Amino acid sequence: MHYLNKTPNFKELFDLGFAPFILPRGQKTPSIVWKGFQTNRPTVEQIDDWQGVNANAAIVTGRISNLLVLDVDSPAAQALVDGLNLPPTPTVKTAKGRHYYFAYPAAEVRNKVRLKGVELDVRGEGGYVVAAGSQHPDGSMYEWEVHPHDCKLAELPSELLSEFTSTTSNSRSLACQKAGGEFVEAGTFSVWFNRELQQQIAELREAKEGRRNDTLFRAAAGLANHVAALDLEWGLVADVLRPEALSIGMTGAETERSLQSAWDIGSRTPTDWLRIAQSWIYVANLGHTRQPPGQNELTGRKP
Repeated sequence: MHYLNKTPNFKELFDLGFAPFILPRGQKTPSIVWKGFQTNRPTVEQIDDWQGVNANAAIVTGRISNLLVLDVDSPAAQALVDGLNLPPTPTVKTAKGRHYYFAYPAAEVRNKVRLKGVELDVRGEGGYVVAAGSQHPDGSMYEWEVHPHDCKLAELPSELLSEFTSTTSNSRSLACQKAGGEFVEAGTFSVWFNRELQQQIAELREAKEGRRNDTLFRAAAGLANHVAALDLEWGLVADVLRPEALSIGMTGAETERSLQSAWDIGSRTPTDWLRIAQSWIYVANLGHTRQPPGQNELTGRKP
């Protein structure tokens, strides 16, 4: 049975005893420094900030979450796992396979990759997995197949655990993936506007600690100029920026203040060339072909 959540349930993950943290929507790589969650679970305030936002979630594996995960990422790996006679345990459907959740053992288990020469990895100390309710970069969703409410975390059979822990392999970090991204409808300017939006998101994700609030404000204010010129709904853009800000470590209060200030200021100065272009398009749609006198069609500048 699949449990499909459109967004991750951070509160539920936290209540299950896991150490979750936020990821950008459609991504598998963190924008925040997440190593601290290997020794300290997030605060209740952080969970409240993350709950319900259009983002992805990850769960730190290892002792902090009492979690060891088998990551099946190919048909060959699934065939291998099917022959292991594993006990029933919570399972998440992924883009290419499954995550099998097990209770973390007494002995330390670190990340391992390509067990038995197939795409079967172990996520233990030093690792994390993308959680149910998240969106893969290809657009597919991570879904519970067997929920922890229906089946407790099983113990990995000792003979398998011994085999996995004896396998020598270097740990790896999850590969950086391209942004999933949300699309904001902007009529004739949709492609251009969403290119601008994704560029601002990319800069926000690269913002260093101490500069994140300022980076969000500048990105949001510039977009607010365009939103005002195109007569779009600011809330749609804010809904895209909000989870990005939270995923780089900003608090909910900081994010809301920056977004509101950016709109209050940016909406006062709509982007000139967009206003002119909008007027030209409106006139053209009425059957006239003349541009506003002395203006270039796209830039709004005089020739």
